[in-house]
Amino acid sequence: MKSKKWIFAATIVILGLISLLYVGYKTNNVRFGIIRDDLPTLVSGDYKNNDNLSLKPGVYAIYAKRGKGEIRFAGKLYKLDDALFVRAQKQPGNVKNAVIYEESPKIFIGEDSKISVKGDRKFLVSFVKR
Repeated sequence: MKSKKWIFAATIVILGLISLLYVGYKTNNVRFGIIRDDLPTLVSGDYKNNDNLSLKPGVYAIYAKRGKGEIRFAGKLYKLDDALFVRAQKQPGNVKNAVIYEESPKIFIGEDSKISVKGDRKFLVSFVKR
């Protein structure tokens, strides 16, 4: 009789945890999945996807790896510096990519998207995709 109570209690706890994770996932409070950080690094210049830039269409976080500058994309101007990247490098393992993704501006890159990168001579920009 006692083992049935334990099984019932364990089932309730497991179902509760699954429900919490599902709700967190649907409200974007909990994220699952691998973050890709093996994407191109850009220097100052103009880029067009499928011309001199090869990215699959999707949402990307854009961040400065080094230096300070600005990105012009889809009529918006994003000012970036490497402070976020430096702070994220102090995090363990894949947490650094999660920090970069969560705190960087997100842009949707389509088939023929154009990106303009301007900054100091050591300005490097890269992407992270979830």
